[in-house]
Amino acid sequence: MHSVAKYYSLPIVYWVLPIFILIGCTPAELDAPKPTNTTQPTQTAIITVAPPATATTAPTAAPPSTPTAIPTQPLATATQTPTAVPTTPPTEVAKPETYEIHLAAVGDIMLDRRLGDAIKNGSVDYPFEKMIDWLVPADLTIGNFESAIGTLGKPIENKSYPFQAPPEAVDALKSGGFDVVSLANNHALDYGVDSLLDGIALLKSAGIESVGAGSNLSEARAPTIVEVNGVKIAFLAYVNVLPEGE
Repeated sequence: MHSVAKYYSLPIVYWVLPIFILIGCTPAELDAPKPTNTTQPTQTAIITVAPPATATTAPTAAPPSTPTAIPTQPLATATQTPTAVPTTPPTEVAKPETYEIHLAAVGDIMLDRRLGDAIKNGSVDYPFEKMIDWLVPADLTIGNFESAIGTLGKPIENKSYPFQAPPEAVDALKSGGFDVVSLANNHALDYGVDSLLDGIALLKSAGIESVGAGSNLSEARAPTIVEVNGVKIAFLAYVNVLPEGE
């Protein structure tokens, strides 16, 4: 029922309102004569009309004028001399230099006893005559000279096999093509220090370098440097000599 009452409440208000308006009016107002032919002032609508646009005549294009030919002097043509562009030659990459060295090396050489006798008798080529074709053509020929050289000194004591080649042994080494010999061995001092130093001097006089021995420790340890085909080659020689019999 609540929903129905809410539905009819609005029409009831509309019916009550006209009755209230009628009751509130006074009689004088009800009996007053009604105005006749009351004319409401007429509202005039003002419309502004823009004047018609006047057509604008486009100006007539003037006839094209004929250009007057102006005499011109002929232009001088510049002769362009081609500029020589310097050309840089390609940079050549330096190739690493290569060297070829032929090295011949032999082991122990002992030119005493029967070989020493043959050398003293003039056969300086005898010891190496059968090896000449291998030793001489090499750029460097080296060997270990297991003997004292010369005539100085005496055999050291308690040595079973002391060797001392004759001074002419350096000529035999030269004929065999030897360039460097090592003296760092157990026979270099077989005839003492004087014989060792004499042998170094004899080798030097024949153009043969020695290595591994000298008048002092610094000379014995110093490298022997030989230059072959533009290459320097250093040689070192060392030995460890134990007391005989051990």
